[in-house]
Amino acid sequence: MSFSLLTTTDGVENLYWLHQIRPTDRATVGDRAFYLGDLIKQGHPVLPGFVVGAKIYSEFLKTIDWQEPILVDFATSSLHLDLEDPRQLQAIAQRIRHQIITSRLSSALRATLQSALNTLNAQAVIFDLGLKFPTVPTNGLFDPVMSWAEIDGVELGIKQAWAELFRARNLLYWQRKSIKLEQLQPTILVQQIPEARASGSIRIEPESWEIQATWGLELAMLWGQTHPDSYQINSQTGELQQQRLGYKTIAYRLKKSSKSDRGDLETKWNGFAQCSLSPRLCPVEVKLLGSQEFLEPVLNPEQLKSLIELVKPMAPGVCRKIATELGKPSLIEWTLCESCEFYISKVCILDSCAIDSDKPISDSEDCSADLRGIAASAGQTVGKAYITSTASGVETHRFPTGAILVARTITPELLPLLKRAAGLVTEQGGMTGHGAILARELGIPAVIGVRGVTEQIKMGESVLVDGDRGEVHRIANPNMTTDQHFSSLESHFNSKPIVSENLLRVPIATQLMVNVSQSSSVLRLKNFQNLPIDGIGLVRSELMALDVLDSVNNPGDFSQWLHPQNQSQFIEGMAVELQRLATYIAPKPLFYRALDLREFHQEVRPFWNEENSELGALTHFSGCDNHCHAQYSTLFELELAVLSKLYQSGCDNIRLILPFVRSVEEFLIYRRFIEKTELTQNPRFQVWIMAEVPSVVFLLSDYIKAGVQGISIGTNDLSQFLLGIDRNQTHKPPHLNELHPAMLRVIQQLITQAKAANIPCSICGDAPVLYPELVQDLIRWGVTSISVNPDAIEKTYLAIARAEHSLMLEHSRSMSQ
Repeated sequence: MSFSLLTTTDGVENLYWLHQIRPTDRATVGDRAFYLGDLIKQGHPVLPGFVVGAKIYSEFLKTIDWQEPILVDFATSSLHLDLEDPRQLQAIAQRIRHQIITSRLSSALRATLQSALNTLNAQAVIFDLGLKFPTVPTNGLFDPVMSWAEIDGVELGIKQAWAELFRARNLLYWQRKSIKLEQLQPTILVQQIPEARASGSIRIEPESWEIQATWGLELAMLWGQTHPDSYQINSQTGELQQQRLGYKTIAYRLKKSSKSDRGDLETKWNGFAQCSLSPRLCPVEVKLLGSQEFLEPVLNPEQLKSLIELVKPMAPGVCRKIATELGKPSLIEWTLCESCEFYISKVCILDSCAIDSDKPISDSEDCSADLRGIAASAGQTVGKAYITSTASGVETHRFPTGAILVARTITPELLPLLKRAAGLVTEQGGMTGHGAILARELGIPAVIGVRGVTEQIKMGESVLVDGDRGEVHRIANPNMTTDQHFSSLESHFNSKPIVSENLLRVPIATQLMVNVSQSSSVLRLKNFQNLPIDGIGLVRSELMALDVLDSVNNPGDFSQWLHPQNQSQFIEGMAVELQRLATYIAPKPLFYRALDLREFHQEVRPFWNEENSELGALTHFSGCDNHCHAQYSTLFELELAVLSKLYQSGCDNIRLILPFVRSVEEFLIYRRFIEKTELTQNPRFQVWIMAEVPSVVFLLSDYIKAGVQGISIGTNDLSQFLLGIDRNQTHKPPHLNELHPAMLRVIQQLITQAKAANIPCSICGDAPVLYPELVQDLIRWGVTSISVNPDAIEKTYLAIARAEHSLMLEHSRSMSQ
């Protein structure tokens, strides 16, 4: 290739080859192509391709014989839309897109494109639309367009890409962002579609890199149809810090199709009113993964090492590497071809939305930097911010339904608001704190650890909460809402079924259970009864009680239920909520964890400050003084009354778990209260304890002798007390987590002791979800069940299936030796 710029016979600049892009071309081709061209010059492998400049687009629009004066005078036109009339919006979008697709490119441009295709020598190509000067986020606005690498298909593909600008949701977006249509300057990056073995991305941050990988082309990741494998890499050493296997059920791959199968595009153009190729004309196809790909990691150690070497800074004197060249947090998309060679397909800068100061799109546009934190609960949503603080508090009925709850930290009194909220943003808090846990259970997006968010966001300001990336976007237009019109803009955020249809084709032997606290969390899942779960492994009673307390003035003050006139209300309210769950899951078991008010003791005004010498035997109970113990004992008696009421009504699938038991003496006090009821007379009633205090590992045999019938390992608290870390801490030391050697040894010892004593051992903390690689060890050691939040059912199911498959292979190999 001896040219950098392809031109038509009339001298109009058209196409720019990536490997020949010059610094002076940056303003013409845009940053994406410029970065790729720069990487090629530095010796990095990049998928070949060329750029269709914005000038071609503007010249093409002038040649269209518009059926009506929508964009005839394009230089001065401004499309006026009635935002309250979605039919008009759809109609205008459809007409514009139809005329773009059915119009023809000039013969000179077609000849130039044919020459480029001859040089590219690809089987199929993908068209990636972008804006030359992107002053607003465009991720998710433009769908990728693909075609076979033949002139008719490429011409149609280019027009389809341009037509993406005029989707109804995008017209609405430009209108809301005060962007005039004539100011849009689109470029199209045309690259070959390789025969991909695997693909993914590398997110480059100063401290670490995150590699994501999936089978086949990256389309499954782009469209949210698969959960990729994830690898955390130390940016300084290039060493693997953490690996999480995803769950991949499908893969997109290039078709192996002959020319005759592709049809004649020339005869089909007039039928294209929409911008989507039929399945027969599309050069890629989706396939279900076999059991081997379904369960195995995408990248083997050698491939992962090669990919890391592609990014890791090299020794002095050698060409600069990608991370050094870009210098800013960035995202690199890569492809592993069937030839086992890695190629870079795309590069973008994550922290830059600024444009050339000489070419502003809008003087009034505020392109503020994104607010970043930790992705605590997946999903994206748009709403108006409601700022609150611990000191001021808020009455639940005054909190607007559908608002974004923004707070410094989530205290118990704020938890009821999450049922009304569309999303959650906090300055503090941990992944295993009650706020993050409840957000995941309710299925609302949450981002935690966003520094200064309560000061940077104003009350009532429109924000987009991205719980997948850990980002909060302030929306400049104050009129933006989550109404039915704007929701079309977020259509690429569609929620997926909680479990895919392909899940049950891989049977598992280990019991999988679910953690809940709200009956509404279960009832909102239409297919809950058909989910591959074996029961409810943990009911968080504190959060359930808060739901009952929602009708009173101080939701975090449990002492009000101790008054005789309120006790019947507590019993009735808790019985109703618990019965819904027990009936819904029956005959499968439900494990109810008794009230654990330690966090409430720390963060809410205590109700046990007065001196009281009653119940002196409980002096060391739960770390509170004597009056506190008297309150606890009364609350526990109320809980026993709830369970007795349910057993009398026939709900005998409920089991009891006692929280935070630190000594056998404490368990015996609990037991004496239980024996005063008729619960022990029912053969199905069981009493378990939470194994969340390190002393349990040394005393488990004594607990079993005292009557403990099962244990549930609470990894959130166990790691806190064993490693001296705060479960609510936003940024925990990376080496102090549930995979710490001390944690692994304690968990292994608990499981093996329970197995030897022939009692069940469950694990209900977040560790198996945060660290799926732990699942294989848990199963090897003999754990009987794993209980997770509803949003993690599929992920954990597949982790269990993968682990059991691997262990069976190990056993089979050992037997054959």
